[in-house]
Amino acid sequence: MQTVVLDALIPREDFEIASDIGNGGNTRNKTTLSIEDLKYDSFFFAALRKPIFQRETNEWDPKKICAMIESFVDGELIPAIILWRNQSGYIFVIDGAHRLSSLGAWINDDYGDGIVSLKYYENYVSEEQRKIAEKTRKLVNEKIGSFREIMEICRNVNVSTDERKKKIAKNLGALALQLQWVEGNADKAEDSFLKINQLATKISNAELELIQNRNYAYALAARAIVRAGKGYNYWSSFDEEIQKKIIGKSKEANILMFGQGQYTADDINNLPIGGAQISTFTLDVVTQTVKICNGITKLDTAKEASEKEVLKCIENTLKILQFINSKEKFSLGLHPFIYFYSDIGKHKIGSYYGILLFVKDLIEHKKINEFIDIREKFEQIIYQL
Repeated sequence: MQTVVLDALIPREDFEIASDIGNGGNTRNKTTLSIEDLKYDSFFFAALRKPIFQRETNEWDPKKICAMIESFVDGELIPAIILWRNQSGYIFVIDGAHRLSSLGAWINDDYGDGIVSLKYYENYVSEEQRKIAEKTRKLVNEKIGSFREIMEICRNVNVSTDERKKKIAKNLGALALQLQWVEGNADKAEDSFLKINQLATKISNAELELIQNRNYAYALAARAIVRAGKGYNYWSSFDEEIQKKIIGKSKEANILMFGQGQYTADDINNLPIGGAQISTFTLDVVTQTVKICNGITKLDTAKEASEKEVLKCIENTLKILQFINSKEKFSLGLHPFIYFYSDIGKHKIGSYYGILLFVKDLIEHKKINEFIDIREKFEQIIYQL
Protein backbone atom coordinates (compact mmCIF):
# COMPACT_ATOMS: atom_id res chain seq x y z
CA MET A 1 0.00 0.00 0.00
CA GLN A 2 1.16 3.53 -0.74
CA THR A 3 2.60 5.46 2.18
CA VAL A 4 1.93 9.05 3.19
CA VAL A 5 4.61 11.73 2.81
CA LEU A 6 4.78 13.70 6.07
CA ASP A 7 8.41 14.73 5.72
CA ALA A 8 7.72 18.48 5.58
CA LEU A 9 6.05 18.81 8.97
CA ILE A 10 9.25 18.60 11.02
CA PRO A 11 12.22 20.27 9.27
CA ARG A 12 15.79 19.00 9.44
CA GLU A 13 18.84 20.52 11.07
CA ASP A 14 22.40 19.51 11.85
CA PHE A 15 23.06 18.19 15.35
CA GLU A 16 26.38 20.00 15.41
CA ILE A 17 25.07 23.58 15.38
CA ALA A 18 26.40 25.07 18.64
CA SER A 19 25.85 21.73 20.32
CA ASP A 20 29.09 20.80 22.11
CA ILE A 21 27.46 20.97 25.52
CA GLY A 22 23.89 19.93 24.71
CA ASN A 23 21.12 20.31 27.23
CA GLY A 24 23.43 18.94 29.92
CA GLY A 25 20.77 17.66 32.29
CA ASN A 26 18.51 20.70 32.26
CA THR A 27 15.65 19.71 34.57
CA ARG A 28 13.32 22.36 33.15
CA ASN A 29 12.55 20.39 30.01
CA LYS A 30 8.82 19.72 29.76
CA THR A 31 7.63 16.19 30.44
CA THR A 32 4.46 16.14 28.34
CA LEU A 33 3.29 17.45 24.99
CA SER A 34 -0.20 18.89 24.47
CA ILE A 35 -2.30 19.56 21.40
CA GLU A 36 -1.35 23.25 21.51
CA ASP A 37 2.34 22.34 21.21
CA LEU A 38 1.74 20.64 17.85
CA LYS A 39 0.11 23.60 16.15
CA TYR A 40 2.35 24.91 13.40
CA ASP A 41 2.61 28.39 14.95
CA SER A 42 3.44 27.19 18.49
CA PHE A 43 6.77 27.92 20.18
CA PHE A 44 7.46 24.20 20.61
CA PHE A 45 6.70 23.24 17.01
CA ALA A 46 8.86 26.11 15.74
CA ALA A 47 11.87 24.66 17.61
CA LEU A 48 11.22 21.04 16.61
CA ARG A 49 13.74 19.42 14.25
CA LYS A 50 14.74 16.06 12.82
CA PRO A 51 18.43 15.12 12.57
CA ILE A 52 19.85 15.97 9.16
CA PHE A 53 20.39 12.25 8.52
CA GLN A 54 16.90 11.16 9.64
CA ARG A 55 15.00 8.95 7.24
CA GLU A 56 12.16 10.46 5.23
CA THR A 57 8.95 10.54 7.24
CA ASN A 58 7.02 8.47 4.71
CA GLU A 59 6.91 4.97 6.19
CA TRP A 60 3.26 4.90 7.35
CA ASP A 61 0.15 4.24 5.28
CA PRO A 62 -3.21 6.01 5.83
CA LYS A 63 -4.55 3.31 8.17
CA LYS A 64 -1.52 3.48 10.45
CA ILE A 65 -1.67 7.28 10.63
CA CYS A 66 -5.38 7.15 11.40
CA ALA A 67 -4.79 4.49 14.07
CA MET A 68 -2.14 6.67 15.72
CA ILE A 69 -4.48 9.68 15.87
CA GLU A 70 -7.31 7.46 17.08
CA SER A 71 -5.14 6.04 19.87
CA PHE A 72 -4.29 9.55 21.01
CA VAL A 73 -7.84 10.92 21.08
CA ASP A 74 -9.07 7.76 22.82
CA GLY A 75 -6.47 8.20 25.56
CA GLU A 76 -4.68 4.94 24.82
CA LEU A 77 -1.08 4.31 25.83
CA ILE A 78 1.40 5.72 23.30
CA PRO A 79 5.16 5.19 23.71
CA ALA A 80 7.03 8.26 24.94
CA ILE A 81 8.55 10.62 22.42
CA ILE A 82 12.33 10.86 22.92
CA LEU A 83 13.90 14.28 22.35
CA TRP A 84 17.27 16.03 22.65
CA ARG A 85 17.81 19.78 22.92
CA ASN A 86 21.03 21.34 21.69
CA GLN A 87 22.70 24.51 22.92
CA SER A 88 21.01 26.60 20.22
CA GLY A 89 17.57 25.67 21.51
CA TYR A 90 16.54 23.33 18.70
CA ILE A 91 14.61 20.27 19.90
CA PHE A 92 15.55 17.15 17.94
CA VAL A 93 13.31 14.10 17.63
CA ILE A 94 15.39 11.06 18.53
CA ASP A 95 12.43 8.67 18.44
CA GLY A 96 8.82 9.35 17.48
CA ALA A 97 8.98 11.42 14.28
CA HIS A 98 6.13 9.47 12.65
CA ARG A 99 3.97 9.74 15.78
CA LEU A 100 4.51 13.49 16.08
CA SER A 101 4.07 14.03 12.34
CA SER A 102 0.82 12.04 12.29
CA LEU A 103 -0.68 14.18 15.05
CA GLY A 104 0.77 17.31 13.47
CA ALA A 105 -0.83 16.34 10.16
CA TRP A 106 -4.25 16.08 11.80
CA ILE A 107 -3.93 19.28 13.83
CA ASN A 108 -2.58 21.34 10.91
CA ASP A 109 -4.61 19.56 8.19
CA ASP A 110 -1.46 18.72 6.24
CA TYR A 111 -1.06 15.12 5.12
CA GLY A 112 1.59 16.05 2.56
CA ASP A 113 -0.48 18.54 0.57
CA GLY A 114 -1.13 21.40 3.00
CA ILE A 115 0.42 24.81 3.60
CA VAL A 116 3.49 23.45 5.43
CA SER A 117 4.24 20.84 2.75
CA LEU A 118 3.69 23.22 -0.15
CA LYS A 119 6.12 25.70 1.37
CA TYR A 120 8.68 22.96 2.03
CA TYR A 121 8.46 21.58 -1.52
CA GLU A 122 8.29 25.04 -3.11
CA ASN A 123 4.68 24.54 -4.25
CA TYR A 124 5.47 21.31 -6.10
CA VAL A 125 3.74 18.18 -4.81
CA SER A 126 3.31 15.19 -7.11
CA GLU A 127 -0.13 13.93 -8.06
CA GLU A 128 0.55 10.64 -6.24
CA GLN A 129 1.43 12.53 -3.07
CA ARG A 130 -1.73 14.63 -3.32
CA LYS A 131 -3.95 11.60 -3.85
CA ILE A 132 -2.59 9.63 -0.89
CA ALA A 133 -2.85 12.78 1.26
CA GLU A 134 -6.49 13.23 0.36
CA LYS A 135 -7.18 9.55 0.96
CA THR A 136 -5.67 9.86 4.44
CA ARG A 137 -7.62 13.03 5.21
CA LYS A 138 -10.88 11.38 4.15
CA LEU A 139 -10.20 8.32 6.32
CA VAL A 140 -9.31 10.38 9.40
CA ASN A 141 -12.26 12.74 8.96
CA GLU A 142 -14.66 9.80 8.67
CA LYS A 143 -13.35 7.87 11.69
CA ILE A 144 -12.40 10.75 13.99
CA GLY A 145 -13.35 14.07 12.47
CA SER A 146 -11.12 16.88 11.31
CA PHE A 147 -9.30 18.85 14.00
CA ARG A 148 -11.24 21.96 12.99
CA GLU A 149 -14.55 20.11 13.42
CA ILE A 150 -13.52 18.83 16.87
CA MET A 151 -12.50 22.35 17.90
CA GLU A 152 -15.88 23.72 16.78
CA ILE A 153 -17.59 21.10 18.95
CA CYS A 154 -15.34 22.16 21.85
CA ARG A 155 -16.63 25.70 21.53
CA ASN A 156 -20.26 24.71 20.96
CA VAL A 157 -21.32 21.14 21.70
CA ASN A 158 -24.66 21.69 19.96
CA VAL A 159 -23.11 21.94 16.48
CA SER A 160 -22.87 18.11 16.33
CA THR A 161 -25.05 15.15 17.19
CA ASP A 162 -22.14 12.70 16.94
CA GLU A 163 -21.57 11.38 20.47
CA ARG A 164 -18.10 10.03 19.70
CA LYS A 165 -16.91 13.39 18.40
CA LYS A 166 -18.43 15.11 21.42
CA LYS A 167 -16.47 12.78 23.68
CA ILE A 168 -13.25 13.48 21.78
CA ALA A 169 -13.85 17.22 22.02
CA LYS A 170 -14.55 17.00 25.74
CA ASN A 171 -11.32 15.14 26.53
CA LEU A 172 -8.95 16.69 23.99
CA GLY A 173 -7.63 19.45 26.22
CA ALA A 174 -6.51 16.99 28.89
CA LEU A 175 -4.63 14.65 26.56
CA ALA A 176 -0.84 14.69 26.31
CA LEU A 177 2.10 12.71 24.98
CA GLN A 178 4.82 11.64 27.40
CA LEU A 179 8.33 12.96 26.72
CA GLN A 180 11.77 11.63 27.57
CA TRP A 181 15.00 13.57 27.07
CA VAL A 182 18.46 12.41 26.05
CA GLU A 183 21.23 14.11 28.03
CA GLY A 184 24.66 14.83 26.57
CA ASN A 185 26.27 16.29 23.45
CA ALA A 186 25.68 15.69 19.73
CA ASP A 187 27.65 12.43 19.69
CA LYS A 188 25.53 11.04 22.52
CA ALA A 189 22.35 12.12 20.71
CA GLU A 190 23.45 10.45 17.46
CA ASP A 191 24.37 7.21 19.26
CA SER A 192 20.95 7.22 20.94
CA PHE A 193 19.22 7.82 17.63
CA LEU A 194 20.93 4.90 15.89
CA LYS A 195 20.40 2.46 18.77
CA ILE A 196 16.74 3.35 19.32
CA ASN A 197 15.80 3.38 15.65
CA GLN A 198 17.40 0.02 15.02
CA LEU A 199 15.23 -1.51 17.73
CA ALA A 200 11.87 -0.05 16.69
CA THR A 201 10.81 0.35 13.06
CA LYS A 202 14.20 -0.73 11.84
CA ILE A 203 16.13 1.70 9.69
CA SER A 204 16.48 0.24 6.22
CA ASN A 205 19.95 -0.77 5.09
CA ALA A 206 19.92 2.05 2.54
CA GLU A 207 18.96 4.65 5.16
CA LEU A 208 21.56 3.39 7.62
CA GLU A 209 24.18 3.48 4.87
CA LEU A 210 23.38 7.11 4.03
CA ILE A 211 23.44 8.09 7.71
CA GLN A 212 26.82 6.50 8.34
CA ASN A 213 28.30 7.74 5.04
CA ARG A 214 26.62 11.15 4.88
CA ASN A 215 29.97 12.89 4.34
CA TYR A 216 30.47 11.08 1.02
CA ALA A 217 29.44 12.55 -2.32
CA TYR A 218 27.27 9.62 -3.44
CA ALA A 219 25.14 9.87 -0.26
CA LEU A 220 24.34 13.55 -0.85
CA ALA A 221 23.70 12.83 -4.53
CA ALA A 222 21.20 10.09 -3.60
CA ARG A 223 19.41 12.40 -1.15
CA ALA A 224 19.15 15.08 -3.84
CA ILE A 225 17.74 12.74 -6.50
CA VAL A 226 15.21 11.08 -4.16
CA ARG A 227 13.46 14.41 -3.56
CA ALA A 228 14.14 15.83 -7.05
CA GLY A 229 16.21 18.64 -5.54
CA LYS A 230 13.37 19.69 -3.25
CA GLY A 231 13.00 19.62 0.52
CA TYR A 232 16.01 19.98 2.80
CA ASN A 233 19.08 21.36 1.01
CA TYR A 234 21.88 19.14 2.25
CA TRP A 235 24.12 21.07 -0.15
CA SER A 236 23.26 24.56 1.19
CA SER A 237 26.92 25.39 2.00
CA PHE A 238 27.97 24.92 -1.65
CA ASP A 239 28.52 27.69 -4.18
CA GLU A 240 25.21 29.12 -5.41
CA GLU A 241 25.80 28.11 -9.03
CA ILE A 242 26.68 24.57 -7.97
CA GLN A 243 23.50 24.44 -5.88
CA LYS A 244 21.40 25.41 -8.91
CA LYS A 245 23.02 22.69 -11.00
CA ILE A 246 22.50 20.09 -8.26
CA ILE A 247 18.81 20.99 -7.98
CA GLY A 248 18.24 21.03 -11.75
CA LYS A 249 20.08 17.82 -12.54
CA SER A 250 18.63 15.98 -9.53
CA LYS A 251 15.13 16.84 -10.68
CA GLU A 252 15.90 15.64 -14.20
CA ALA A 253 17.34 12.36 -12.89
CA ASN A 254 14.30 11.85 -10.66
CA ILE A 255 11.93 12.36 -13.58
CA LEU A 256 13.88 9.95 -15.79
CA MET A 257 13.77 7.31 -13.05
CA PHE A 258 10.21 7.74 -11.80
CA GLY A 259 8.35 9.75 -14.43
CA GLN A 260 5.77 12.45 -13.77
CA GLY A 261 2.17 12.01 -12.74
CA GLN A 262 0.18 8.81 -12.62
CA TYR A 263 0.68 5.64 -14.58
CA THR A 264 -0.89 2.19 -14.70
CA ALA A 265 0.47 -1.20 -15.69
CA ASP A 266 -1.68 -0.98 -18.83
CA ASP A 267 -0.02 2.26 -19.92
CA ILE A 268 3.14 0.51 -21.07
CA ASN A 269 4.56 3.51 -22.92
CA ASN A 270 4.75 5.64 -19.77
CA LEU A 271 6.10 3.14 -17.25
CA PRO A 272 9.01 4.65 -15.26
CA ILE A 273 12.32 2.83 -15.59
CA GLY A 274 12.96 2.93 -11.82
CA GLY A 275 9.54 1.71 -10.70
CA ALA A 276 7.05 3.47 -8.42
CA GLN A 277 8.40 6.40 -6.41
CA ILE A 278 5.95 6.44 -3.50
CA SER A 279 7.34 3.41 -1.73
CA THR A 280 9.69 2.60 1.13
CA PHE A 281 12.00 0.98 -1.45
CA THR A 282 12.68 4.23 -3.33
CA LEU A 283 15.69 5.37 -1.30
CA ASP A 284 17.42 2.04 -1.82
CA VAL A 285 16.75 2.14 -5.57
CA VAL A 286 18.18 5.64 -5.90
CA THR A 287 21.21 4.86 -3.71
CA GLN A 288 22.07 1.76 -5.73
CA THR A 289 21.51 3.67 -8.98
CA VAL A 290 23.99 6.37 -7.95
CA LYS A 291 26.55 3.78 -6.80
CA ILE A 292 26.26 1.73 -10.00
CA CYS A 293 26.48 4.77 -12.27
CA ASN A 294 29.58 5.99 -10.41
CA GLY A 295 31.31 2.63 -10.12
CA ILE A 296 31.19 2.59 -6.32
CA THR A 297 31.56 -1.00 -5.17
CA LYS A 298 33.41 -0.34 -1.91
CA LEU A 299 33.43 2.62 0.45
CA ASP A 300 37.12 3.25 -0.16
CA THR A 301 36.29 4.09 -3.78
CA ALA A 302 33.77 6.77 -2.75
CA LYS A 303 34.75 10.45 -2.74
CA GLU A 304 34.27 12.99 0.04
CA ALA A 305 31.20 15.23 -0.32
CA SER A 306 32.83 18.28 -1.89
CA GLU A 307 30.59 20.36 -4.14
CA LYS A 308 32.57 19.20 -7.18
CA GLU A 309 32.23 15.50 -6.33
CA VAL A 310 28.52 15.68 -5.41
CA LEU A 311 27.71 17.36 -8.72
CA LYS A 312 29.89 14.85 -10.58
CA CYS A 313 28.00 11.93 -8.97
CA ILE A 314 24.67 13.38 -10.07
CA GLU A 315 25.93 14.14 -13.59
CA ASN A 316 27.33 10.62 -14.03
CA THR A 317 24.01 9.15 -12.89
CA LEU A 318 22.01 11.45 -15.14
CA LYS A 319 24.16 10.63 -18.17
CA ILE A 320 23.48 6.90 -17.94
CA LEU A 321 19.76 7.45 -17.33
CA GLN A 322 19.67 9.70 -20.40
CA PHE A 323 21.35 7.01 -22.49
CA ILE A 324 18.77 4.47 -21.34
CA ASN A 325 15.61 6.46 -22.07
CA SER A 326 15.32 10.21 -22.57
CA LYS A 327 14.66 12.83 -25.24
CA GLU A 328 18.39 13.40 -25.78
CA LYS A 329 19.64 12.73 -29.32
CA PHE A 330 22.12 10.13 -28.07
CA SER A 331 19.52 8.18 -26.07
CA LEU A 332 18.97 4.51 -26.87
CA GLY A 333 15.30 4.88 -25.98
CA LEU A 334 15.10 1.47 -24.31
CA HIS A 335 11.44 0.62 -23.83
CA PRO A 336 10.66 0.28 -20.08
CA PHE A 337 8.11 -2.51 -20.56
CA ILE A 338 10.55 -4.68 -22.50
CA TYR A 339 13.56 -4.10 -20.28
CA PHE A 340 12.26 -3.47 -16.76
CA TYR A 341 8.78 -5.00 -16.33
CA SER A 342 7.18 -8.43 -16.25
CA ASP A 343 4.28 -9.29 -18.54
CA ILE A 344 1.86 -8.40 -15.70
CA GLY A 345 3.41 -4.97 -15.21
CA LYS A 346 5.58 -5.66 -12.15
CA HIS A 347 8.87 -3.77 -12.01
CA LYS A 348 11.95 -6.04 -12.14
CA ILE A 349 14.58 -4.34 -10.02
CA GLY A 350 17.29 -6.86 -10.95
CA SER A 351 16.79 -6.13 -14.65
CA TYR A 352 16.95 -2.39 -13.94
CA TYR A 353 20.26 -2.67 -12.07
CA GLY A 354 21.62 -5.00 -14.75
CA ILE A 355 20.83 -2.57 -17.56
CA LEU A 356 22.44 0.29 -15.61
CA LEU A 357 25.67 -1.74 -15.44
CA PHE A 358 25.31 -2.85 -19.06
CA VAL A 359 24.83 0.66 -20.47
CA LYS A 360 27.63 2.04 -18.27
CA ASP A 361 29.92 -0.62 -19.73
CA LEU A 362 28.80 0.17 -23.31
CA ILE A 363 29.59 3.86 -22.80
CA GLU A 364 32.98 3.29 -21.16
CA HIS A 365 34.12 0.82 -23.83
CA LYS A 366 32.56 2.80 -26.71
CA LYS A 367 30.41 -0.13 -27.81
CA ILE A 368 27.07 1.64 -28.21
CA ASN A 369 27.06 1.06 -31.98
CA GLU A 370 27.88 -2.63 -31.55
CA PHE A 371 24.85 -2.98 -29.28
CA ILE A 372 22.65 -1.16 -31.79
CA ASP A 373 23.67 -3.68 -34.45
CA ILE A 374 22.36 -6.63 -32.42
CA ARG A 375 19.64 -4.80 -30.48
CA GLU A 376 16.70 -6.39 -32.30
CA LYS A 377 17.83 -9.92 -31.50
CA PHE A 378 18.73 -8.92 -27.95
CA GLU A 379 15.25 -7.53 -27.30
CA GLN A 380 13.56 -10.56 -28.83
CA ILE A 381 15.42 -12.73 -26.32
CA ILE A 382 14.81 -10.65 -23.18
CA TYR A 383 11.15 -10.08 -24.05
CA GLN A 384 10.61 -13.85 -23.90
CA LEU A 385 12.24 -14.18 -20.46
